[in-house]
Amino acid sequence: MSEDEKFTVTEECKVEPVGEETAAYKCGHEGPTAAVFNLYGQTYGCNPAALVGREKCPACLNAEGLKGVIRCCCCGFAILPGSGVVRYADPSSYRKEWTTIDGGAAVGCMRQNCCENPFGVSGTWNGKEVESVFGGMVIVDLHGQRGGGYGGFSD
Repeated sequence: MSEDEKFTVTEECKVEPVGEETAAYKCGHEGPTAAVFNLYGQTYGCNPAALVGREKCPACLNAEGLKGVIRCCCCGFAILPGSGVVRYADPSSYRKEWTTIDGGAAVGCMRQNCCENPFGVSGTWNGKEVESVFGGMVIVDLHGQRGGGYGGFSD
């Protein structure tokens, strides 16, 4: 079973407390002293160092962190800033509510179940747009296939 198969995509992003201990934070909220972030069904750890000074509670950190996060047009899981991405031709063939358009193409993640073609990498998501790794735009055309497979490239 791959890592992706352990999760089920959801439509929400939430903070899940780890333990029962809570504390008051300088942001004005009370929240857990340890937490994980569930972003669209996949769990990400909260760096404990981010909570040490009690400047921001986990809910505020989650809201701040989501500013640059988009969803994969294929699987719906989160794409965080710094993640490798692929651009797919024909954005209209993907779920509209999950699809971010960059350079006329739909942005997808590089998870094994989505992008089986390692040569399909278009660049890195920087929180606003795709930064190309090739100095130009690479778009994977799956010829009607979605969510994986080997496709041709176009520029």
